[in-house]
Amino acid sequence: MTKANQSIRDAAAVSRRTVLKQAGAAAGVAALGLPAGQAGAQEKAKLPEPVAALIDKARSEPEAVIFGLSIPADRSSQLRQALDDFYGFPLKVQFLGGLGPQKAAEVAQLVSRGVPAKVDCFYAGEGSTIFLRKAGAVETDNWASALGIPPERLVDGASVKVIDSSLPLMSYNKALVKEDELPKAWEDLLDPRWKGKITAPRLPSAAFFYNTYSVGEEKMTRILEGIMTQNVIWVPRTPDGATRLLSGEASLALGVDIESQVIRGAPLAYVPISPMFLAPWQTNIVKGTRSPNLVKLFAYFISTDIGQAALDNATGYSTIDRPDSTKAKLLAQYKPTYVPQEWIQQNYERIVAKYSAIMGIR
Repeated sequence: MTKANQSIRDAAAVSRRTVLKQAGAAAGVAALGLPAGQAGAQEKAKLPEPVAALIDKARSEPEAVIFGLSIPADRSSQLRQALDDFYGFPLKVQFLGGLGPQKAAEVAQLVSRGVPAKVDCFYAGEGSTIFLRKAGAVETDNWASALGIPPERLVDGASVKVIDSSLPLMSYNKALVKEDELPKAWEDLLDPRWKGKITAPRLPSAAFFYNTYSVGEEKMTRILEGIMTQNVIWVPRTPDGATRLLSGEASLALGVDIESQVIRGAPLAYVPISPMFLAPWQTNIVKGTRSPNLVKLFAYFISTDIGQAALDNATGYSTIDRPDSTKAKLLAQYKPTYVPQEWIQQNYERIVAKYSAIMGIR
């Protein structure tokens, strides 16, 4: 048995001692050779009542498309199997990757016109979530908290926290940069030694925005203006930044999650600049979906220790509150925190517009 698979088994064992005893019950039913229908009934009985009430409706819904959660092809079957085993029947979901901001604009336009968005769940960071909510494209009632999910696994009542993203962080290739050479502060990125050696997604809402909270807007504005002269290797998506970092084309990366590379043995790590912030990515139910119950079942699964372990095994990504998660092993020692939601809500649109202008983004 691999260490990754063992972590899922361990998570399941913990969950059986708490409210999530359904995984163990399913295994017991399967061992007795009961028909699939009876196994499903046993599963349903062990779920919290609000979740169990969704199952019959979910079975009759069309496949749910979950946008934004990219699962490597060689590991997607593991996550799907864990999801199906959790409920005792195949959950009809499809994972679809792509460019978040562009897709959010498309979904908002389609929903406003009353046209099916062909996306049922939008997995996104706080920026796209703010945009989608203001556009009236996603549900904003307290559907997530109504499922009985613990508060620490929610962003708010209308969204489940799927991962703690490293968008606010700086990372590096350990084969190219020694620890004593690492930047000690964000302004150190302006040192000529880093010219042409930095990669980052072309997103003003990533590292630059989040670290404005601690650095200050005036100072971060000067830093960003300086970075624009550093011949940064701009990429469209955060995974592309991790690829450039691993290949050695860049020595430092800004606003990039590296866990999917780390679980494959890549020599990548985060630069410990204090304070360190994480950015929660969350589930949003798209208005007009024909599969709301499937989305809710997926969201509940991913909020549990079993779901988090399965996601970590497949992608390296998860929340940081599981001590054995890849995220925790990389970052827990630095005690990262979160930028207050109130500050984000008050400043997001204005600061992102300002930084977009500096970066030449229209």
